[in-house]
Amino acid sequence: MNYQNDDHKSASYDRQSCAYKCGRASKWQKPCWQGPDAKGSCGGVSECAPLRRGDRYHCQRPERAGGACKEGPLPSGLCCHTRVPCRPVFSLRKFRGRLTLIGLLVIIGLITIFSNREPSSGLMGMINPGELSSAHSGFPSGDQCVNCHEPHDKDLGGWIMGAVEHHDLTAKCIQCHELNGPAKLAHNRVFENSDDSQQVECKACHKEHKGSNFDIKQVSNETCSTCHQKQFSSFDEHAEFSPTFPHLEPQNIFFDHSTHLGEYFVEDKWLEKENRDAELGKKAATTCSTCHAIETAERDVPIRDFEKVCAGCHEAQISEKTLTLLTPDEASPAIMGLLSLDEEDADSYEVALDLMNVMADEGMDGLMTVIEEAGTPKSTQRNLLKGLDQIALQETMEAWIAFEVLDVDSEANNQLTGWKSGINGDGADAIMYQTEGHADAVLRLWIELYLGKVSEDQSEFDSETLESLMDSSQGPGACGKCHGTLVGAAMRNEKLFNWGKTKPTVRVHTDSFSHQPHLDLLGETEGCESCHIAKKEGDFPAYFEENGMDLDSYQSSYEGIKLETCTTCHNEKRVSDDCQLCHSYHPEVGLQLKLQKPENEGMQQ
Repeated sequence: MNYQNDDHKSASYDRQSCAYKCGRASKWQKPCWQGPDAKGSCGGVSECAPLRRGDRYHCQRPERAGGACKEGPLPSGLCCHTRVPCRPVFSLRKFRGRLTLIGLLVIIGLITIFSNREPSSGLMGMINPGELSSAHSGFPSGDQCVNCHEPHDKDLGGWIMGAVEHHDLTAKCIQCHELNGPAKLAHNRVFENSDDSQQVECKACHKEHKGSNFDIKQVSNETCSTCHQKQFSSFDEHAEFSPTFPHLEPQNIFFDHSTHLGEYFVEDKWLEKENRDAELGKKAATTCSTCHAIETAERDVPIRDFEKVCAGCHEAQISEKTLTLLTPDEASPAIMGLLSLDEEDADSYEVALDLMNVMADEGMDGLMTVIEEAGTPKSTQRNLLKGLDQIALQETMEAWIAFEVLDVDSEANNQLTGWKSGINGDGADAIMYQTEGHADAVLRLWIELYLGKVSEDQSEFDSETLESLMDSSQGPGACGKCHGTLVGAAMRNEKLFNWGKTKPTVRVHTDSFSHQPHLDLLGETEGCESCHIAKKEGDFPAYFEENGMDLDSYQSSYEGIKLETCTTCHNEKRVSDDCQLCHSYHPEVGLQLKLQKPENEGMQQ
């Protein structure tokens, strides 16, 4: 309201409540008297709407707009004062209202974003992506983000560049995690049958900031299938297993399930033989746990100790054969090998005579001196000849030189096991070793010594000695009956020398299987026979009879496990069929905690 002019006819009303004002006012500071309507449209292009009285039109322009014009309306009744329509603009009230509304919407939007339960999504993900998993939440206190995200330790410019530039998080991951192979190649390995060298970042599979209870190692099947050329949605579409899976190669120990389960454990002609534990055999024929320790089963099912299962039938066979060192007529290949002699230059009778004279005069000390001069250290000799009695040795040598017969009751002949004098398997007087039983320490050292000597090609007597030691029927201690193939494989550097049963060879990334839950669920008998089906035809012993010379000749006693055997239980309707149930992406993962201390953090005294 214009308070300087009380004449209501000449005063204009500013209409502060109107949302719009005349556009001419903002452009020429001279608004029209009508002003815009409530919807923001121009009030009109004419200054008045002429009124007809009788036969003439009269101007109706109000006093505040200048009163009636001198020209008056046109004969047609239209106002003679017209102008171009304007574009009304917001009034101050309207502008403030719009500004208030925008501010309110911004506040509501921020409240919505910051109250989002999924911190890693949207704008919130840039500000606060969410809680770390429990595996990573133990980082040093302070700005934990810097451990993985370098831009968090930079200024605003660094933040902006970090948002648009590639950030190599994998390089940060391998500062702590040791991978067995190239970090960014699929499964950390180079595949021989694939030329695809596409790199994969850690974050492609492992999602962080999902909370402390989230298992960052868990990867969905969909994630796995994105890279594999042959994609499938369920386990029953998986490629068929190898025909020999999982029996890919022979073990160190020769044991034929077919002959034991089909003959030795069931046929009377074997069960009734002397020194056979018939009850153990009958039980083993029907119950796998007789020989296999299913209570400690994991990926492999351990074999029970020799004394608990094998000794019942094989203990007597071990002590029947002896290792001959020397007779009055010849030195054995074993002692000739220790002396590093060659067959062309050494006569076994002359060597035996020389050794008898030395031992008759100096006993064990004389023998060890001769062997040491040939290159075998005293420490090795003590273990090889452990238990060889000084007095008994001299008595025997004196008797042989004098062509006398030893007293059967003398100390030299009175030992049941270990080194002693007596009649060997060929009916000759001899210094020999009688094994104390399975895994005899002295006999094992002799075999390991000559295995090493043969590998180094030191003497022609070495191979002859090793063959005699590992002979399956005549070898001392009958070691070669079960362990003979190991020698051939070790000499060809196919595997490390190991007396016991080795862990099965596992294909890379398929090391997660465990027998235990399967046995717990299916039971002992059904659990074994459901997967392991004995072969009706096959030649399991062929590989072992040839001393393991041809790996292609190896045939397992059991059929290969088929995919349909696993999918009987592992399917969408019953038991989990996730990829990670059997497959491990990173084999042999290590962890090296090398978290660096900030440079500006001083040492506390």
